[in-house]
Amino acid sequence: MTSIKGRSAFSLWFAGETVSQLGTSVAMLGWTLLAYSVTHDVRTAALVGALRTATQIVTVLPGGLISDRLDRRTLLLVDAGVEVLLYAVLAALIVTDVLSLGLLAALAVIQGACSGALGSVRHTVLPDLVEEDELGEAVARMQTRDAVITTIGPPLGGVLYGIAPVVPFVSNVVLSAMEWAFTSRLPRRLGTLGREKATEPLRTALFAGFGWLRRSRAAQTILLLGLIGNCAVVSLAIGLNLHLQATGRGSWRVGVVDGVAGISLVLGGMLAQRVIGRWSARALITAAMLTMAVLVAVLAVAHSFAWMVGLTLLLFVPVPTVAVAGQPYLLGLIPDELRGRVLTAAGLASLVFSAGAQALAGLVLGSAGFAALAWGVAVLLLLAAAVGAFSAAVRAIPGPGAESAER
Repeated sequence: MTSIKGRSAFSLWFAGETVSQLGTSVAMLGWTLLAYSVTHDVRTAALVGALRTATQIVTVLPGGLISDRLDRRTLLLVDAGVEVLLYAVLAALIVTDVLSLGLLAALAVIQGACSGALGSVRHTVLPDLVEEDELGEAVARMQTRDAVITTIGPPLGGVLYGIAPVVPFVSNVVLSAMEWAFTSRLPRRLGTLGREKATEPLRTALFAGFGWLRRSRAAQTILLLGLIGNCAVVSLAIGLNLHLQATGRGSWRVGVVDGVAGISLVLGGMLAQRVIGRWSARALITAAMLTMAVLVAVLAVAHSFAWMVGLTLLLFVPVPTVAVAGQPYLLGLIPDELRGRVLTAAGLASLVFSAGAQALAGLVLGSAGFAALAWGVAVLLLLAAAVGAFSAAVRAIPGPGAESAER
């Protein structure tokens, strides 16, 4: 990374983002467990989580517009401050034993709205902090970091909740305060310099990200490849978990497979940091998709638990490589004044595809078995490999040592 003398802007943001993501991951399991402890009803507890998620989805598009219109550093500070206040209130309600279902639901709505409207800023600031030729390295570091947090966050949250229900939420207060401290040291303004005052109607402004994606064939192709990789991961993860449960293998085996999948993603992020800049995006994407397709095909015919664990350890390693190959180029294509809205539009598409992948995985597993699900995913990955090999949009991504593409 290009460094500001003594400390780089990226390192400050990365530190703040890391503690924030860790706090969120630790607290998420706590929300579910806390909802059950208040309601003593699994259906009502699940509805609290659904309410939070629904609010987040509704506020995502306005959040993209906000991140394009206002100073992104200020929005990051507001987001961290709201998290500190919200979780402090939640912790106080737990300690004083006055938490009710209504209060918990209200806090869930506030947290979902904050995550949707302000959390989207996190995805837009990266090009404001690093040069275009450094985006690949930054994305690779983020992929590794996210995999580590995804692996350790939920178990850590469960351990902290076991100590006392208030502990994971107090932890998030501390971590959000640390995020605020790191963010306050970033450059004064991010992403709002030199913009003309917007004149388009609100409805047009909200959906401008979808409009840009509809016009950019290169962005559509890169996003499609990312969606295929994401859906493959989601389908296989859900399919493996349900298959192990349905065949009476024991819940501990599910935990082992999930843990190994997390380790696989961490290894993949570390590998992505090494290969970025050495091979072309076309080679990286094609090789990653082909490797996953072959491993999934073997998984379709390998039925022992030992084979499942071994293949899972290898299977998810190529996933971060796909993101590292395409995401920096995509970020360079998006105009700064539309970056928030384009990324939130892409995020919504990913959310819809992931939900569909989970539902489809359950349907295929229930009607045709795990082997059919695995073969279907393998075919999908082979098609993605063909797109990576022959698509003009992928070939246009600059190779190692090439100049960044013009917007």
